[in-house]
Formats: sequence, C-alpha cells, structure tokens
Amino acid sequence: MAQEIFMGAQIFWMKFGALATAATGVLYLIILIVLVVQVRLQRRAVQAQMFASFFTRNQDKDLLDARRALYDKAGMKPENPEGWCLDETRAAEKACNAFDITGILADLGYLDRKPIVKHWRGSLIRTWEAARPVIELRRQQTPDYWEPFKKLVEAARQNENRGL
Repeated sequence: MAQEIFMGAQIFWMKFGALATAATGVLYLIILIVLVVQVRLQRRAVQAQMFASFFTRNQDKDLLDARRALYDKAGMKPENPEGWCLDETRAAEKACNAFDITGILADLGYLDRKPIVKHWRGSLIRTWEAARPVIELRRQQTPDYWEPFKKLVEAARQNENRGL
C-alpha cells in the first residue's frame, strides 16, 4: 500500500512538473510576443519622430529658399554648371543634400520610404531635374554621389507611373 501511495505521488509530481514546464513555455511565448510588439511600436515611434524631423527640416526657410531659387531658374540656366553662379550651385547642393540625407535615413530604416515618396514625389523629381547639371558634374567626380537621393527619385518616378 505504501508503494501505491508512493507511485501515486510520483505520478502526481510528474504531471505537475509537465504542467509547470508547459506553463513556463506559454509564459515565455507571451513575453516574446509582448517584446516583439514593443519593438515594433518603438520602431514606429522612432520613424514618426524621424518623419517629423524630415518634414520640419524640409520646411526650413533656408531650404525652402534654396529649392525656390533652384526651381525659379530651372530651364534658364546653362546645361553646364560652370555657367551657374555660386549661389545657384549652392542652392542646388543644399536641396540635393537635404534629400540625400533623407534617402540615407530611409536606406538605414529610420524613415519609411513610402510616405516620403508619396507626399514629396513632386519635390523630389523637380529638385533632381532642376539640379541635373550640378548632379551630373558631382557624379562625374564620384559616381555614387547623391545615390540615396537618386533612389528616392527613382521610387517617386515609379509611383508617378503607377498613379500613386
């Protein structure tokens, strides 16, 4: 009889151990899910903050003035950037650099490329086209100069063709 009680207790503890192991596994799974959700929420918060930063930066008076100066004289400037005045070249470089930094942040995953391309499509393409002589000159010296900006422009053109 003592042996039966001992066997019953042993079975009870085996079942209890299995149940405790299963409960621990479920608890770890829940913790993992919560962590994944937190990481995703944190990433979205960082992207939202970076997008707000991008938006604020691109609405900065100096940058707006640089893009306006570039756009105002687009088509009137010589195709050779050597004929551009220093202020025109600097305006083109400032506008291109701002979009290049945006492209770098998108490449690194800090900014979501889709809303930038969707909402800034016109500015991306217009800036690239207006600054083309300066861009080509810089890219002759360094072929991948402003490459992240170029990727944004290419994505904007693809979206333009899809009617997005």
